[in-house]
Amino acid sequence: MKQVNGEKLLASLGEGVKDIRGRLTPDAPMDRVTWFRAGGLAELMFQPHDTDDLVTFLKLVPESVPVMVVGVGSNLLVRDGGIPGVVIRLSAKGFGDLELAGENRIRAGAICPDKNIAAMALDHGIGGFHFYYGIPGAIGGALRMNAGANGGETKDRVVEVHAVDRQGNRHVLSNADMGYTYRHSEAPKDLIFTHGVFEGYAEDKAKISRRHGRRAPAPRNGPADSRKDRRLDLQEPGRSFRLEADRRSRLPRHDDRRRADVADALQFHDQHRAGQRL
Repeated sequence: MKQVNGEKLLASLGEGVKDIRGRLTPDAPMDRVTWFRAGGLAELMFQPHDTDDLVTFLKLVPESVPVMVVGVGSNLLVRDGGIPGVVIRLSAKGFGDLELAGENRIRAGAICPDKNIAAMALDHGIGGFHFYYGIPGAIGGALRMNAGANGGETKDRVVEVHAVDRQGNRHVLSNADMGYTYRHSEAPKDLIFTHGVFEGYAEDKAKISRRHGRRAPAPRNGPADSRKDRRLDLQEPGRSFRLEADRRSRLPRHDDRRRADVADALQFHDQHRAGQRL
């Protein structure tokens, strides 16, 4: 594994780090923060306390140092060599807020799970958010790539997006500013989204619940192929997967798992799914 020197990078930031309220971790293991439980070390990981803390930190980091933002780690496969520079991991305490923001409006922090905003909308009879229920990940990622499913997309609900750029400047972007297209936005790549404001419409709770489309569990005593032959079992959308028994036995436990092991397993699954579609 490639050796990194997070202590040296941290020291290079100077005395200003004393004003930082969040957590700074040199040589942070990325396999502890991704759902695949694989990957090397982040040279320096920063978990900001809040947006003010994030702004203060970014103003300390030289432009020559790469900065990468990580959410809940649901769609992230980190190379075994690790990640150079700074990895910013937004914390639930500072960026996981979820609250009503007016009639049929919801304010959600960037690290708030997508399914949580769907649940709040259901609780308050706000339609238009059902598609978030089955999407793994958090609102920050949804804002960046216009996440969607089941006839709905993030662009349909966004009112405004709050962000901080690489230099620590704050921005507020409108829906039009985001430049949404299919699974893409034109927002500048250096923007770190902190929260978004979304708007739905009044709708009957029973109707919203039906739109969530929760799948019934497979029967325990069904046909032999109803459980054993399924190559991928999403027990919680995107959170965990179970390969068929003989394949799973060749996937190392997470302490020894390499990026290549996970990539190989996912390729096997994709090939199987492609065969099913033929």
